[in-house]
Amino acid sequence: MDETIGLVTAGTEIMTGQAGKVGRGLRSIGANIAKLATDAGELEYTVNGVTKSISLFDETTGDMKNTYQVLSEISQDWNKMSKAEQSTLAIAQAGKTQIDVYTSIMSNFDTAINATATSLDSQGSAMKENEAYMESMEAKLNALKAQFQELVLGDGGLNSFLKVLIDLGVNILKFINDIGGLPTILLTIASAIGIIKGEEIATSILKLIELIPTLITGIKTLGWTYEDGALKITASNTAMVAS
Repeated sequence: MDETIGLVTAGTEIMTGQAGKVGRGLRSIGANIAKLATDAGELEYTVNGVTKSISLFDETTGDMKNTYQVLSEISQDWNKMSKAEQSTLAIAQAGKTQIDVYTSIMSNFDTAINATATSLDSQGSAMKENEAYMESMEAKLNALKAQFQELVLGDGGLNSFLKVLIDLGVNILKFINDIGGLPTILLTIASAIGIIKGEEIATSILKLIELIPTLITGIKTLGWTYEDGALKITASNTAMVAS
């Protein structure tokens, strides 16, 4: 990625405002180099009438060299070539439609080197900043974990609180078992409910007893007679007949 940035920078510095064309040209150049590597394994070109060849594969790893590596090696001979030799190589590498991209990059390859180095430095700085940030985040997360562990496991923490609750539960269950178990508790609760209901019934009966004198007084004020098979009750000059 950094090397691609370097090549595009070198090309667009000459071909101002044509980054798209430079990008397309680099794709064509890269494809032609890959095809040549597959077919021949090396690139031959002429420098002042002398044929020179470079391998398109890395001798150490055996991997195919990328576009930047190949152009970097060619750049060492570029200024030594005649115009005709440069043109022949450019057409072979880029084709007639992308020859201007090829020659722009090769004639300005120092910029490609510098731009690549700058990109690598920037990436290195960004990586260092990211590492510092991650280390800071890790430190904060470790501090958070430590505080959480202290909250759960430390003295007076949740762990101690849970122990207190468990001990309380054990003591309550022990007390219930000591007084006769669950049936005793249920009987006690039922008795308490019965006492409360009993008090309510007693209160209702007392109120009913209080009404009896009033009822008797009312009956005494009534007059009772029996005529023609009917019971006649009179009170306060008002007659009521019950059949």
